[in-house]
Amino acid sequence: MAIHGPAYQPIETNVAGKGVLRLKELEVLFLHPMGGFFNFTSCSLPRLHTFYCGPFMNWWHTDVSPFLHKHGTKITVLDLDDFIITNPTPLSPKLILPVGFWELLPHLQILRISLSHTTFIELPNRDHPLEQLIDTGAVDYAEEFVDTVGIWSKRLEESGPSRITLHGCYVKIMCLSDVGGEVGAVLDGLKRHGTVLVDKAGKPFEYST
Repeated sequence: MAIHGPAYQPIETNVAGKGVLRLKELEVLFLHPMGGFFNFTSCSLPRLHTFYCGPFMNWWHTDVSPFLHKHGTKITVLDLDDFIITNPTPLSPKLILPVGFWELLPHLQILRISLSHTTFIELPNRDHPLEQLIDTGAVDYAEEFVDTVGIWSKRLEESGPSRITLHGCYVKIMCLSDVGGEVGAVLDGLKRHGTVLVDKAGKPFEYST
């Protein structure tokens, strides 16, 4: 069962008590918040495993974060798409994922997010099941690549998952016959940790360092 629609739209069915919504069969939830999260944060979603949220920057602290605190332990796929309402630029505000973010999502396997507009205060530990990190934004220049992906190449041996698949628009960087400097250092670090860079079609980038 999935729900797809504006988050503020009232739902009158399957209400178990005042202000409590019980959806026992709901597995996939798509929300496009326009005026808050209605009462999804406090409702019962025992089978929820996939959560998509449209533009949400204005509601991260008031709605999205509390929702993940309540339901994050069950989520395996988290899609935080277009969290900046206007077209993102280098000066757009960044989403800061705080200490403890990965503990909120102990079963998360796929995270789709704009890496260039997200700051990770900490990385998942070695035992975290994260498998795929999907970038929603284009990275066209070497400096952007280093800033966006560099943190995943510098993690300690005891920190971070053994394999992450990064999706993004890195063609202009990877098409170089020889990649050196900071980009080469990042690529070496990713390779050392078993990280595979692929394009949107799932095809690995070919490069030499």
